[in-house]
Amino acid sequence: MPRVVAILLTFFGVLGVAAAVLVRVAGAPSRVAGEALYVHRVVLDQIELAARGPRPDVAWLGDSSIMDAPKIVGYPALVDRDDLEPRGLHGVALAAMGFDFYAYDSLIDATLDLGPRVIVMIANFRVSIPEGGVRGFNDLVAEQPLSRLPDVLALPYSFRGMTAPRLVLARALRTTPGEDAFLIAEGSRRLFQEQRFWRVLGPDAPRELTQWEVFVAGRSGVLGAYRRPIRPRQPLMRFARDAVARAVARGARVLVVVTPVPVDRLRGMGWYDEREYAERAAVVREVVESEGGHVLDLHDALPESLLRDAGGHFTPQGNARMAELVWPPIARLLEVERTE
Repeated sequence: MPRVVAILLTFFGVLGVAAAVLVRVAGAPSRVAGEALYVHRVVLDQIELAARGPRPDVAWLGDSSIMDAPKIVGYPALVDRDDLEPRGLHGVALAAMGFDFYAYDSLIDATLDLGPRVIVMIANFRVSIPEGGVRGFNDLVAEQPLSRLPDVLALPYSFRGMTAPRLVLARALRTTPGEDAFLIAEGSRRLFQEQRFWRVLGPDAPRELTQWEVFVAGRSGVLGAYRRPIRPRQPLMRFARDAVARAVARGARVLVVVTPVPVDRLRGMGWYDEREYAERAAVVREVVESEGGHVLDLHDALPESLLRDAGGHFTPQGNARMAELVWPPIARLLEVERTE
């Protein structure tokens, strides 16, 4: 055991020295570039800010579909303003673009430490990548308590390219020098890749697409993402199961909202089968309810007029309607009256 401790101390000592050197040499520009690559880490600031305020009664974990936009108030904020605050209650939304159950699982303990009675998680079919996909949320595993490491090792974290050594290495991100070094290293790599001298090897950007090509690429890329299958044993569903189970074990009540999809657009592409989408929602329900959570399936709840884009973001009227739909089950879990 002393040998293991010595190895770990040496490892993190060398890592600390390397981090200090990198911070001094690379400097601010690289860190700014790194922050742009890992913009989702702003959610850690949101958690820290929430920890300094009053205990939230409701905590939301979600993707961009619950975020405020210019001149558009997201529906969690509407629920907070119109339903929670008049009852002396408080909510907090912890969200970033593309967040899914893999990210939620990494953040669930920090969210529970805020003390919410109800946790609302957003299940978005568009970002439910079953295998592979972006690796950008791997940095968030550092937020897992150290005591959870053995349990995390039993989860299919490799589906996003994560490895056991990187799980341990990620612990360094919980320190300021470690986070600085990580963001500066990532930013330096990006800036190096964008240097002009690479142009001697060929064009540094693809040719400009025609308007039609842009339309087709966007249509198939965004709408096509809704077609991914969802099955109970897929890695993402295993992380969903783990996140819900841990929240329930610590006394919180969990509501998973299956967010609306652009049904009309998908149907126009020949990509919407009512039975198929109902089966996907049923998988989410099976996984969540098996661990004591609750599901609100709204995947076909909104017409096209209440969606502002193919990505499933809402118009002001759409957000108002979402607030109306999600408040009753939240009120039941809070055990408060739904009307004044």
